[in-house]
Amino acid sequence: MAAESVEKFPDILVNEKLEIEYVGMLLNNPKGISMFHFYNDEAYFSAPGILNIYKLVVFKFGEVYTPEAVKQTFSFPKVNEETEKIIDVCKAYALKKNGDIQEVFTRLKKLFILKKAYSFSPTELIKEKVVAIRNYERYPDMTIDEIKTRVDNLGLLSSVKEGVMNHDITKFMLEGNNNLKTGLRLPFPLMDRTFKGIRKSETMAFAMPSNAGKSRFIINFISYLAFVNHKKVLLISNEMTEEKMKLCLITTILNSEIMQGLHGQKLHKREAEILGMKFRANEGANVEVDKDGFILKGENETDEEFIERLKQNSNEFNQTVIATDWVANQSSIFFVYVADHTNDELRSIIMDYYYREGIEYVIYDTLKTDIQNIGNSEE
Repeated sequence: MAAESVEKFPDILVNEKLEIEYVGMLLNNPKGISMFHFYNDEAYFSAPGILNIYKLVVFKFGEVYTPEAVKQTFSFPKVNEETEKIIDVCKAYALKKNGDIQEVFTRLKKLFILKKAYSFSPTELIKEKVVAIRNYERYPDMTIDEIKTRVDNLGLLSSVKEGVMNHDITKFMLEGNNNLKTGLRLPFPLMDRTFKGIRKSETMAFAMPSNAGKSRFIINFISYLAFVNHKKVLLISNEMTEEKMKLCLITTILNSEIMQGLHGQKLHKREAEILGMKFRANEGANVEVDKDGFILKGENETDEEFIERLKQNSNEFNQTVIATDWVANQSSIFFVYVADHTNDELRSIIMDYYYREGIEYVIYDTLKTDIQNIGNSEE
């Protein structure tokens, strides 16, 4: 579809005043079009009449400065009684703003890239992801090339499974659907003393034998970053799924003395107990329990009925819910599960979260290079 076609874009992708300012700058100084120009398939103007004025710059006011390759992509402009009025408005607005044409062009170019991507997006999901780029926390700092890279990688990003790991964590547990100066402090005093915490622009790697508890160590590490230091964290996993990591997170926040001091519940629960919905009865409660004191679910009892009985008869259950409700309202732990991927794809995912969510702390479990880079230590 040509950029000259009329299309309705989401408001966040439209900045008509910026378009008027840009065209007004070219009218006031036509030489600017020699460097700061748009081809037809790039010129996604939305302000009424502004595309026509831009073409007047191309073919009339800035004709001698406009590259021939640009001229060849446009049809000729139309001139009517409104044209002079629009020209005067653009010129006056640009003089009033007194902006820098490179900065204005860059801002407009980024929006036009997003508009073009939106127009050609094959699905509503991809359209939503295009719009989401404009909402990135660090969008103003992104360059034109970085915007293009984000757009080019939208197909990849739409195929990975994303989620905020600690949102709805209580619901996850109850439903049972489980298939730089000094850096930030860490929950390990020796590491704090040795490395002075975790610091930006530094990479830390931890090696352990197979099944030695790397993922549990990581969850403890991440919990401290998110819930004590109040930092957003991105966890990328190529082994453990989000469900397994959520279960590990629940176990960590229940049993860690540091976390207990924050959510206020003193208890100890094993992962198998949480997974099996095993909670001890209050003293004197009139319920059937097993040999370990855990309340038994009735043969014909629904999950909802069992949960209601747990609320009435188990302080341990209620303490657990208080703790998981607490963690759901803390700083976000974002989670991405990836299986087969290249190092470039991994970098793309990380940079997407850096710009979109402002994340500066990334954990990768576990370190694997892609097949093409085996033996390449830099990769």
